[in-house]
Amino acid sequence: MRPLDVHVNVITPRGDRPIEPLSMRSLTFEVPEEAEVTLHAAEPLTHVTWGEQRDALPTREDARDVPVRRPASNGTLRIQLTGRVGRHTFHVRFASGDERLVTFFVYPAKLHAHANDAWRLLRRMTRRVPLLARDLHVPWTHLASPEDALAFAERPALAAPHLRDFARRLHDACVQYARAPSERATHVPTVIPGGRVPARVDWSRTLDHWGRGGTPDHVAVYTTRVTDTPFARQALALWNALHEAALDTNEAMLLAGLARARTELAGTFELVTTVPLDATSLRPHGVEGALSHLIRAFQGGSAAFDDLPAGQARMSDLYELWVAAEVAAALGATRVHLQEARGHEGRVGRFEGSGVRVEYNVEHLFRGVGSARRFAARPDLAVVFDDGFAFVADVKYRPLENLREEALRDINAQLLRYMGAYHAKLGLALWPSAHRFAPDIDALHGGRAFLGKVRVHPADDPSTIKARLHAALQLARSSKGRS
Repeated sequence: MRPLDVHVNVITPRGDRPIEPLSMRSLTFEVPEEAEVTLHAAEPLTHVTWGEQRDALPTREDARDVPVRRPASNGTLRIQLTGRVGRHTFHVRFASGDERLVTFFVYPAKLHAHANDAWRLLRRMTRRVPLLARDLHVPWTHLASPEDALAFAERPALAAPHLRDFARRLHDACVQYARAPSERATHVPTVIPGGRVPARVDWSRTLDHWGRGGTPDHVAVYTTRVTDTPFARQALALWNALHEAALDTNEAMLLAGLARARTELAGTFELVTTVPLDATSLRPHGVEGALSHLIRAFQGGSAAFDDLPAGQARMSDLYELWVAAEVAAALGATRVHLQEARGHEGRVGRFEGSGVRVEYNVEHLFRGVGSARRFAARPDLAVVFDDGFAFVADVKYRPLENLREEALRDINAQLLRYMGAYHAKLGLALWPSAHRFAPDIDALHGGRAFLGKVRVHPADDPSTIKARLHAALQLARSSKGRS
């Protein structure tokens, strides 16, 4: 049996959607986190195991972070994936006894719906906080030492000289495209009264018009260029990607040049929105072929990236630690004291700075009205300033806008409990919203306390995250409240 006799569909609310393998030589696929997939072949599939240890898949969700085998028929396999991103391997067995290795690279779809952009954002997180890369075993981040693990590393995927080279080549392609005569234009003949013609005269149409009594009018031809084309959309998408990659270089002149080129291109081609980078949307020859090659080079060669994770990790943990580090950096708390959490994955500890302490997953036991210290408060983040001001934050790696009323009520209740335990004036839900928005803060009890949410997303520059956080803090600090 040929390797590609196994086919994979992703189950969506609109039905099954087939996905193509990353490589024509192996059964390797990219799928979104928490996706449900079906595997089918010409010959019935009878058995599946997971991971290097070839563990049997449970048939119900009784084990955390383990893929679940769903009921299926007609010799297919149906697997529910988890929130662990990275590399997942499955050995599938046919009725004949033959076996095949199927690999899924599970990407963080809550950061971006498109795989390439989701991986790019995850890379950006690991470069800011290299400790995130340890469980993923990604080749794009190299840790020099344990002390370096939480350094806010300025290690862009492409250094400034490489970005300038990409920008030069992209500019040359755009110039070549703009100069090329092609089918990307429409010619509109228009009758102009009299003899003063501001455009090119079409003498064949003019003489025909005169023969039908149209003297002295002329027929002019106006050429209208078709601007919203696959080339224009992908060129703008690549300018955007170059500009975002350059944010990590801190080179003002490079950033300004890329931003200017991006704005000029958007104006020239009258583009309002951009699309994800997709080299496959371009023709493989001519100037479109050159742009396609440039996009693939920027992304790392092809869809079958050699820099995809070799390991896996729970994305909610990665996001939570990254948010904690970004919040600490925004507050100047850059002295890090973290350790492995006992009893579960993740880390606990604190970040310290001048006049501020950020506690991360730190559990505080208390007795209250009980007889022993058995009750606990453990917010994701508790921030305490030397002047007594405090705020707590709950980090949510999920789309708050899609949650039911009951789940939102639980989040509010949890934040209020933490605020009471820490005498905090502000409680925040921090989450990777797909939409950019200013901090959404609601005043409670006449302004004596505040509750709200703030977008924290790796697509945003750290300075933007810092500005949003400080805006929320300023609102809470400046309010005197009413008695």
